[in-house]
Amino acid sequence: MALELNALDKREFNVKIRKIIAPKLREGQANQSARIARWIVSDWGGIRAGNGSITGWTERLGNFDPASIESFVNEMGVNRVSSWSKILAFADPINHAIYDARTAVALNCALHHLEIDWRFSMPVSRNNSMIKARPMLQPKERVNELGYTAYIDLLKSISKTCEFGDDILKVEMTLFANAPSIARNFANSTSQCIT
Repeated sequence: MALELNALDKREFNVKIRKIIAPKLREGQANQSARIARWIVSDWGGIRAGNGSITGWTERLGNFDPASIESFVNEMGVNRVSSWSKILAFADPINHAIYDARTAVALNCALHHLEIDWRFSMPVSRNNSMIKARPMLQPKERVNELGYTAYIDLLKSISKTCEFGDDILKVEMTLFANAPSIARNFANSTSQCIT
């Protein structure tokens, strides 16, 4: 199987690995789900800090049925969204995607360009392009801040509009891959307008 996965491009790899992992994650076996979720967040996702909550999350999510996911998302808001959205994206990749600083900043650049006051909540990033653009993209008012559910709705709408079918992973990966250049261009053009 290692050779088979090595021959895949990044998108194909992400689709394949999620298909392999999703059933094991959704089985609802607490220890197994927690181990898989820790791997997703820490090893695959690169988030090393603050992962003590993962076991509690997988216990609350159980077998990742829609009602448990909805309750969990509503309760969590955007708290630690970069971590737990990775778990949801593996458990149910048709209906869930990774929400992180890159995807939020990329979408916020588009909203700013369209002169729409709403903004997606932006998790903290270690990427210099995201760090530079982030302060310029804060919502004017906190009530204009969007979260995970609005993000998923938008990805689904984009995937249908762009004729990706129901492939929100393709939209998420496109946003993620292009976010540094989008943020860099945004920060450069905005700082030129200010000076």
